[in-house]
Amino acid sequence: MNSATKEAIITLNNINDFDHLIQAIDNKKIIMIGDGSHGTDEFYKLRADLTKKLITEKGVNFIVIEWDWPDVYRINQYINGVSNDKSSQQSLDNITRFPLWMWRNQAVIEFIEWLKNYNDVHPNNKVAIYGLDLYSLFKSMERIINYLVDKDNHLTNVAKFVYQRLTKNRNNQSSEDGSYSSDKQLLDGINYLSNILMNSKIDDQLFDIQQNLHLIRDAIQYYQNLDNDDLSWYLRDKHMYDTLIRLINYYHFKHNYYPTVVVWTHNSHMGDSYYIKEFSNSRVWNLAQFIRNDFGPNCFNIGFLTFNGTVTAATQWNSPMKTMTVPPAVSDSYEYLFHNLVHGNFILIFNNNSLTEQLLRPHKQRFIGAVYNHDQELKYHYFTTILPQEFNSIIFLDQTNAVIPLDRGSVTR
Repeated sequence: MNSATKEAIITLNNINDFDHLIQAIDNKKIIMIGDGSHGTDEFYKLRADLTKKLITEKGVNFIVIEWDWPDVYRINQYINGVSNDKSSQQSLDNITRFPLWMWRNQAVIEFIEWLKNYNDVHPNNKVAIYGLDLYSLFKSMERIINYLVDKDNHLTNVAKFVYQRLTKNRNNQSSEDGSYSSDKQLLDGINYLSNILMNSKIDDQLFDIQQNLHLIRDAIQYYQNLDNDDLSWYLRDKHMYDTLIRLINYYHFKHNYYPTVVVWTHNSHMGDSYYIKEFSNSRVWNLAQFIRNDFGPNCFNIGFLTFNGTVTAATQWNSPMKTMTVPPAVSDSYEYLFHNLVHGNFILIFNNNSLTEQLLRPHKQRFIGAVYNHDQELKYHYFTTILPQEFNSIIFLDQTNAVIPLDRGSVTR
């Protein structure tokens, strides 16, 4: 590899080495931080360390993560001192679905407690955290019912009717998708609630309820298209993007200035899909591409990569978590290239000083999600990417370890 790339590498020994990255981020309003797996301890810890520095040095206002709105809203209430939860672990009690370890792990506990302590010390500059995902169809409906029950009997009855229709559709199907979008009574009920609740005077409590309504509408469309991988992926990431935009606009409405935001998701959402061959071939946009398209130079995305180690994952969806071996990356991958460039951890910021013909040539890149089949890695867990265009920067960790889950062996709670 060109010596210019070697000279651009920033050895990562401690959090002070993030200073170069902070300088490159400058005053960007959206900072995306992706991870190469949902079960790598160092990804969680270093992402949290970087986010802490962004909060204290760049004035980040809120964080959004790849999980469901109502579950993360409970965490947000805890860190802002407006819940009955007594600990960061208790604030995670709404997280009950697969994959539990993704947010119910020790590194997340420590980060939530840091956020709580930060907010206690900075009451006029509190940080918030919100969820972007849409897998909480029934929880979101329950939250709407609980909100309405003491406010409006008629709307409460409508909401309960919607919940009953959701349950009926789910019970009539062999899988989660149901036949929601063909149930006129269900859709009429949701539309009726939306017409009233979306046009009421806004405050934090109602904003929360509105997001649950948006989630329900988007989840119905998502579940109805689960058999179409490209469309369902697009719908999910579009929901994430729309949620982010609503949060930004609501923050501006409340404070009269636009917030600085950190986004935490998997690399498959944080790396620009235009430069991931498997996405671009099917013209599927992901969250990063939506953000880059609309925010241009006012955003910055970072990806975490590893060469080998261990990871917490499952062999199939809704199966028990395991600690699995992550074998050395294949020889035509970026991870292999970086391992042989520098034996250790480093930051690489892509700019005119670091780009080389070799880096700009497409290579394989490893993506490990909640499900991992390391015996068939090449088939299921490598995409072809152009890394310097997919990300603004990468953090490479040569060897990593499995995240420490709170619920060892459990599938759900």
